Amino acid sequence: MDDHSRLRDALRQTLDAFAQQLPGVDEHRVEAMHGARVATRRLREIVPLLQLKRQAVRKLNRRLKRITHTLGTVRELDVLCLLVAEFARANRSTPSALKAVGAAIEQARDQARRQLVAGRVPLKMRRLITRLELGSDGLARRATRDRRSVAGLGRVRALDARIVRRALQLQAAIDRAACLYAPTPLHDVRIALKKLRYAAELCQSADRQPDPDIKTLKEGQDLLGRLHDLQVLVTWTRGVQAALSRPDRDKSRGLAALVHPIDGDCRHLHARFIRDRSKLIVVANRMAARSESHESSNDASWLACNELTATP
Repeated sequence: MDDHSRLRDALRQTLDAFAQQLPGVDEHRVEAMHGARVATRRLREIVPLLQLKRQAVRKLNRRLKRITHTLGTVRELDVLCLLVAEFARANRSTPSALKAVGAAIEQARDQARRQLVAGRVPLKMRRLITRLELGSDGLARRATRDRRSVAGLGRVRALDARIVRRALQLQAAIDRAACLYAPTPLHDVRIALKKLRYAAELCQSADRQPDPDIKTLKEGQDLLGRLHDLQVLVTWTRGVQAALSRPDRDKSRGLAALVHPIDGDCRHLHARFIRDRSKLIVVANRMAARSESHESSNDASWLACNELTATP
């Protein structure tokens, strides 16, 4: 399968996955929220490669980013509710502390869901699907026509250039995080991992075995994702503790006791990241090496590549 067909199929599959989640988003199902959010992130990697006008690409990406953010707010609160239930099953804190944190998170989640409906997010998702389906049809028509043209070469090289840029961003994020246990730099690494993984998956044929490099990126993303969720739960727990309307020694102690095991889990996950980050650096270096192929490209195709990858 050539790069053009692979890109077209990736767009079609991602759009189908996005559309399949719409009923679940309407019903506020946890899995659907997650699936729709992942699809928006994948689409944000594909849209700049469709050879639409730059203004149209920016507009589509802005809309996708807003939907990603709105779904992400609900998704994060869903995950926190699941974490509280997980801690309750494992008896890792007092029931009163877990109930207090869980109630605060559920209240915030209900509000976020109302905002999702008020913002007509499902309707906006349907409109985006219609617009992107037009882009998919246009890509299919152009795939055969310009496979050997400057535009066709530009699209192929644009994907390589995008992967290189994402790999360089991951390298920089890992360097900034260093060995320190700090939430913001680690979160930046997770986002960089996610973007590189989704860009790299566009080069993956559906009939091939999973790429070991992509598997390594996903493992790192999952580890840091769990770490991030636990860190957010710590923040919520401390917020509930600070918001106690009147001194309640028992509840305050229970909330403090909840923070301790969560913080221990976070530091354990951070130690695993430090142990495994050399694998991520190797993958980032290997993907960044795609830049060598760009040196032999002609000026026209390189200009096309820059045009296609101008959107973050």
